[in-house]
Amino acid sequence: MAEKEIVIKTTGIGTTVLLVLILVGILAIGFILITSEPACVKGKLVRGESVVIDCCSSGSYECNCDLVWQPVCAEDGQTYINPTAAKLANVNILYYGICKNKTETCYDSDGGKNYKVFGYVVKGNEKRKDICKGGTLVEYYCDNNEIKYVVVKCECEEGVCKENECKDTDGGDNPSVPGRVTFNDRIYEDFCLTQGFVQTHVQKPSLVEYYCENNVVKNKTYTCEYGCEKGRCLPKTCSDTDGGINEFVRGTVEVNGKEYTDYCVYPQTLTHVAYPYVVEYYCKNGNVANTTITCKDGCKDGACLEG
Repeated sequence: MAEKEIVIKTTGIGTTVLLVLILVGILAIGFILITSEPACVKGKLVRGESVVIDCCSSGSYECNCDLVWQPVCAEDGQTYINPTAAKLANVNILYYGICKNKTETCYDSDGGKNYKVFGYVVKGNEKRKDICKGGTLVEYYCDNNEIKYVVVKCECEEGVCKENECKDTDGGDNPSVPGRVTFNDRIYEDFCLTQGFVQTHVQKPSLVEYYCENNVVKNKTYTCEYGCEKGRCLPKTCSDTDGGINEFVRGTVEVNGKEYTDYCVYPQTLTHVAYPYVVEYYCKNGNVANTTITCKDGCKDGACLEG
């Protein structure tokens, strides 16, 4: 028996409908894929010179996918492409620009010895924070690119000295000006020591000078060559009542409380006539000096007579 050939014929309209349905299905699937936002996944990408980019696969506004180049160096020693990337990484920015060699750069967030501002110091992988310990502040700072610290006595809280400050009215270690130091409701005034006062070895008037250093009250003892008065060493001074070298007027020179008065001298000699003379005191370079002047018409009461 011969096999029969079966032929299926389709019309042109049926083919068109089938193609339209297939196209609509493809568009629907594409629309679903486009409108469905996948989960935002943060990730750190490291490119080039260890530049960190914090980005998301979806390009969401929560991520830093604009890739704007504004590099910042963070406290973890890495360079982030911009401040937003560092913020997303939850790290503090040290400075703007590419990180320098971590072993070469010391950074202090409060700018140095700043007792009123909490700060931290970073160098490479080492980090130190200002802290309070037993009534003192341990203040960290950078010096010659090394991490150093100073201990400051103060009422300390959260790495900061409170408003109790050491204050000095004469500006510091200044023995020529009387001063007063105040700290923690106490007063320390500069005062004079005199010979025989408590310390028997004190031979000359001395001054106890109070001053502030690193918010701590300190003092020094100065020997006052020209005397001490009212909490200060007196300067070297000289005054002359007759205005200088004046043999016709009896004068008195005073230097820091000591007086020198002009006087007459009558030489005794058997071989020749000797005129009397006056010892005349005067000021020279702030100190006392003297000279002798012959009085041809005589000398009386520390002055030459005028003929």
